[in-house]
Amino acid sequence: MTIATYTDLQAAIGNWLDHSLFAARIPDFITLFEATANRRLRVRQQEATALLVPSNPVAIAITGAANSGAGIIRLIVASTATITTGAEFSVTNVGGTIEANGLWLVTVIDSTHVDLQGSAFVNAYVSGGVIQGQIGQAPIPSDYLTWRRVTWTGSPRNELEYVHPSYLQAAYPTAPAGTARIFTIEGLILKVRPLSSTSLEFDYFQKVPALAGSAGGANWLLTEHPDLYLFGSMVEAEMFGVNDERAPLWKGRRDEIFDEIAKLDNKTRGPSAVRVMGVTP
Repeated sequence: MTIATYTDLQAAIGNWLDHSLFAARIPDFITLFEATANRRLRVRQQEATALLVPSNPVAIAITGAANSGAGIIRLIVASTATITTGAEFSVTNVGGTIEANGLWLVTVIDSTHVDLQGSAFVNAYVSGGVIQGQIGQAPIPSDYLTWRRVTWTGSPRNELEYVHPSYLQAAYPTAPAGTARIFTIEGLILKVRPLSSTSLEFDYFQKVPALAGSAGGANWLLTEHPDLYLFGSMVEAEMFGVNDERAPLWKGRRDEIFDEIAKLDNKTRGPSAVRVMGVTP
């Protein structure tokens, strides 16, 4: 039997299980296997490159500040259209309520009011101030698994070094602008320092595209390794059916194929060696 599409795979799983108990749940077994594959596989076919553009948001004027009623600072701003609850914003040049100046996670209240999370209102507002989203931040792709390379695309191009979020904050406490040198990832956001809005070439491993709803009902993993899809889905099916004798059999075969794919990937990348860069003695 050919296993070339999502429909073929479902039919094959049904034939191998040969029990009506499983029929309606076969799509679930495939989805659970895909979750396992995304945790296990890191091969060439998953490599992708995206162009990330770090943010360079416009500063928004602050026209007032007051006690929110709960003791925190509530700013009156020209508009909250580009402000997102939970995002980090910089507040500068506020007169009077000087305790508002700094970096804050914010909560949008309505079209002209925003609260500074964790703040404490002390001094009456006098004048001025702007609130601005952080420069040098970009959302990572929704299918992201792990990064491989991040390159600043200015002139000359510069490959960035990954650092822990704590190091990024400690190394650049004042967040200066300039040529990006380092990066970190917090949640779904990539941050660079020094701050820069120059595009980044982001090379990463992406998730295996889900078969459900995919164009043509296929993806690279099913096309190249239909046996992995079949045996991986069978593991989930036998676990659901509490078939303690058969589940280890399919799991063993699935894991053998995972290992074979990893070894094949190593072979198709070319020879590897340690290369030391430096002055020839």
